[in-house]
Amino acid sequence: MVRSAVTVLALAILPGFAAVQQPAETASRTHQVVAGETLWALAQQYYQDPFLWPRIYEANRGQVQYPNLIEPDQQLVIPGVSASESEMAAGEPTIVGGVTVSGAGGQAPDAPPAGPEAEEPISERDRLSVFFRDPVTTLGVQGLIAEDYLIVSRASVWSAEWLGPENVDDLKSDGRIESFVAEGELRAALPYTRVRLDLDDGFRVAVGDALQLYRPIKGLGSIIRPTGVVSVTRVDGGITEGVVLQLFERVLPGDFTRAAPAFNLQPGQYPDVVSDRTGATILEFGSSHALNSLGDVAILDRGGEQDVEIGDEYVAFQGDGSTEDVVGRLRVVATESQTASARIVSVEGPVFKTGIAVHLDRKMR
Repeated sequence: MVRSAVTVLALAILPGFAAVQQPAETASRTHQVVAGETLWALAQQYYQDPFLWPRIYEANRGQVQYPNLIEPDQQLVIPGVSASESEMAAGEPTIVGGVTVSGAGGQAPDAPPAGPEAEEPISERDRLSVFFRDPVTTLGVQGLIAEDYLIVSRASVWSAEWLGPENVDDLKSDGRIESFVAEGELRAALPYTRVRLDLDDGFRVAVGDALQLYRPIKGLGSIIRPTGVVSVTRVDGGITEGVVLQLFERVLPGDFTRAAPAFNLQPGQYPDVVSDRTGATILEFGSSHALNSLGDVAILDRGGEQDVEIGDEYVAFQGDGSTEDVVGRLRVVATESQTASARIVSVEGPVFKTGIAVHLDRKMR
């Protein structure tokens, strides 16, 4: 679906929109570890995604036995990331095609000579800021090349509340956080806190797997709220450990765990307008607010078994629905078998309430 540059720019600033940059696989660089660094912090630094830490771990198996144990002065290979020209000039090495290219003036064999004649010319278009105003048009923001974005981010999926069983004792899980792996008194997890997991006997995990943490919310019926996400770092005999890579609430010992919901969206996937506006009803909200607003989660009475998918959009109409005036929009961010969690992405006034009808407007293809 073609989107205008202005529309894409507007969508990029709404909650739940985030572009995922996939690192190239054609080159690597090295990184010298300093005190306090971790593989997940390096993955965030180089890939903008801490859940990609297994890339670095697998590339350095020869010197890293456990993911949570890297030592100062280790030279780690960072696959899929090339050193910049300034880093190479300062002495930072990079690896291209299996050949180490040193900095401080070093060049790869048969590399073309440095100099103006070796540089590709930069077009005038490439020099323009994204805020360049084109004088021959009337739109406020011009000169922006449209890019594809994730219409729903992974964090938006993994942080969405969902509807659990009426009896909390019937809540299913694959295990719990047993304790924090840290000295002293740590009452709640911080980013990169290591945790020990008590998993059910039939639940198998591997290093690098993502587990969603959650707990039922008192006073909100059967609403289940995610508290964070753990990435498994150790599976050794009867011991399973992980590191907390995302926090949505206070992560505490005793929080339940389950495999993080699958996330397969790619940048550039957008929902299309439908003619059959299937109805749904709002059963509950993920949070108790006097006024439900942008970012809040509504629970719908249709789910995966009714072909509801992440990215689908539902709208609320003004009044009794006899007009086509859209006054609110929901975007599905998570699905269970019979229900779906949808975030409010636009709203005009106190529109969304428990029991109101919404209608499918756009469907993922």
